[in-house]
Amino acid sequence: MKKTISTLFTLLLVLVLASCSDSSKEIEGFKFTGKGIFGEIPLMFAENAQMTKEGTIEDDYSKYQKLLDERESFEVECEVMKGKTITKGTINFKKDGNCYINENGSSARYASTLSEDVKGAFDNGEKIHVCGLDKDGVLITNYGPYNTYTLGGNFSGSGLKSASHGERNYKRYIRRLYNMDRIVKIVVTNDEGLTTLREKSTEARMKNLTEEEKTIGKGDLAAFELKGSVQSVVVKTEYDKVRYNFDEEGKLISINGVQTNEWYQNVERDEQGRISAYTEGEYDMVLSNKLIYGKNGFLEKRITNDMGECVTTYTYNEAGFLTSDHQVGEYTEMGADKPEKVDVKNTYKYKGIDDHGNWTRRETVPADDTEEPIRVVRSIIYYD
Repeated sequence: MKKTISTLFTLLLVLVLASCSDSSKEIEGFKFTGKGIFGEIPLMFAENAQMTKEGTIEDDYSKYQKLLDERESFEVECEVMKGKTITKGTINFKKDGNCYINENGSSARYASTLSEDVKGAFDNGEKIHVCGLDKDGVLITNYGPYNTYTLGGNFSGSGLKSASHGERNYKRYIRRLYNMDRIVKIVVTNDEGLTTLREKSTEARMKNLTEEEKTIGKGDLAAFELKGSVQSVVVKTEYDKVRYNFDEEGKLISINGVQTNEWYQNVERDEQGRISAYTEGEYDMVLSNKLIYGKNGFLEKRITNDMGECVTTYTYNEAGFLTSDHQVGEYTEMGADKPEKVDVKNTYKYKGIDDHGNWTRRETVPADDTEEPIRVVRSIIYYD
């Protein structure tokens, strides 16, 4: 009986010590672990910002400064991936400039240097990518071989409490630190390897989206497959580049710097503030569009009428990403006697997803394989 009690006491003591040594903490919904390559520094900086915002300034910063001073330089094991060959190497981080923490902010800059054996694994002139990954293999950072990693930055209590932008600035600050906290692995690779990492990262990211990240954005964002509080998106293909700007309610306000009403005419919106109909063009070259949304808020159908009516139906996966579309209808060429049937299918492959749940790289693949995939890149700026 005494042995059983002793064993239980020992087990309880181990559990208590383990919980005390746990450096994880949730700030603004972001779960910091303190177990990434930068240790407790991102969490420490986030806690400092939280205290400043709440007005509870630390009396003595020396213990935090000591931790920074102890991390003047450190080495991290990395994977070197070239083709199917994976070897081990090291990357060195050394303090670059003043690292500090006080009531006005916290900052740490580390210059990174690859070991000679890592650099020697690549051919002369070959582009090298130093990729930071989280525990699931999601790509967080992609830098060159000589880069400086910056954590934190200056802020002010009044700035964090500002009625107009304080909350937004604060969340951006915490999110950046959270991303640095997530990096647990460094992979050094070339262009081919980066493509592989992006594909695996996208697969992992899609499996772990939160319900919020699966939810389509409000207002006109739904028509553009955008989630979260998007301020602007630049959509780039090899043929063109278009910038869309939205207000905080998700309403499209301009395209390439030109007001929306100069691009779209006869705009109608539904009860949720989403574009439901509009026309483009003028005189005898007018294209009408009708947009129909599903119960989950995603664009379900688009009906266009331009020398004939066509209906495009959209299909999404469980994570809220467009997987295919199918356009059927007819179209009459100018001067033709009879309309031609339209039956076009596309599928979509994703190569990148950001930390708000929006895709950033995608390929449009024609179902008949008669054309090359169209590669699309999106650069997105958020309000928060």
